[in-house]
Amino acid sequence: MQVIFYKKEQRTLAAAYKFYCNKELENAHTADADTAATYEVLKAQLDRYDDLENDVEKLAGFRLI
Repeated sequence: MQVIFYKKEQRTLAAAYKFYCNKELENAHTADADTAATYEVLKAQLDRYDDLENDVEKLAGFRLI
């Protein structure tokens, strides 16, 4: 199931922006647009997931396994 999901669902900033922020990413691959979208996605993830802390050190250590 996980392999199918990873192969069929996009793993891009635009897809994350749509999922977490419900917005379309305009001017993708420009520094300003990508930076702003990345920031908004991170904010939305911190709001959505109670187990994530707004702490750079802890977020840097976050792993899949």
